[in-house]
Amino acid sequence: MIRIATARRLAMGGALAVAACAATPPPDAQMTLATESLLQARLAGAERLAPVELGVARDKLHRATVAMIAKDHDSAFRLAEQAHLDALLALARTESALARPAR
Repeated sequence: MIRIATARRLAMGGALAVAACAATPPPDAQMTLATESLLQARLAGAERLAPVELGVARDKLHRATVAMIAKDHDSAFRLAEQAHLDALLALARTESALARPAR
């Protein structure tokens, strides 16, 4: 009797966990924003002037894409947000470098 009750609780917990994952929508807007921010940074010259920051943003966007494929939307959302911010940092560093007077 105890085993049946435990099995039922485990099954219910598993079903709730699956339902919770399915309830989180894919972060399409965040993925698009991160992709556009990366492109903007690249076009500004971040590959040359802020390669580390751009690389970090690229890596996080890649990891967000992998999370999306795995239907891990929470991780994909978080990584896409981070990729967007890292791309903005790369863009800011690039613009700062371009604004400095040539020596």
